Amino acid sequence: MQISFFVKLSIFISLNCYADVFKEMQFVTESNPPYVVVTENHTLSGEIGSKIVNAFQKLQLDPKKIEVLPWTRALLTARNNKNVMLFPVAKTFERMEYLDFAIKVYEQKLYFYKLKKNENIKLTKFDDAKKYSICVVRDTNTHETLKHEKFTNFEETTHYSNNIEKFLNNRCQLIILSDKTVKDKIKEFNASIDDLEQLIEANKIDGNMYITFSKGTHPSVVKKFKKAFQKN
Repeated sequence: MQISFFVKLSIFISLNCYADVFKEMQFVTESNPPYVVVTENHTLSGEIGSKIVNAFQKLQLDPKKIEVLPWTRALLTARNNKNVMLFPVAKTFERMEYLDFAIKVYEQKLYFYKLKKNENIKLTKFDDAKKYSICVVRDTNTHETLKHEKFTNFEETTHYSNNIEKFLNNRCQLIILSDKTVKDKIKEFNASIDDLEQLIEANKIDGNMYITFSKGTHPSVVKKFKKAFQKN
């Protein structure tokens, strides 16, 4: 009976500790269609957003706990605090220092694109793109990786829509996008895919998207989310 009591006490304590750890979690994302779409009533959908909501429901968590922030602020939140889940995130060397890339949630390759009318722009290898200006969203994996590869000629914005708009208005010469999502990215500007030309793969940039956890997050929380996503 004494052993049974201590076993029950141990289970009770561990369950309460786990619940407390979950209460400490902060869940952060950005509006980034088609991966994460934020509706007017603050619900999430999209290629990745819908999977997140499903996982939250399996874990009996309220999806309204997810904060939608501008990308740079979201990244800083995960960088400077433990117990933060940030999604979707593409992998870079710098981010691996402070994020655990726990769950690969979306696979894709990235390519250089130009406006078809700019016939003089030609690429045969990755470093050829250094000759041209490139539209980037500040502090994204594309921006960070290009800087790591010694690129310097950027047209920077802080939001994906502004980035696409700059490119379509010919304010930069190249942009890097996924072939899976390029049509969705340009459709809000009534642009046609026929106006663009896909060049070479941006093969030094990891285009895959991950669910990440800041360093110091309780391992049981990460394990629980992994299990929920395996059932998606």
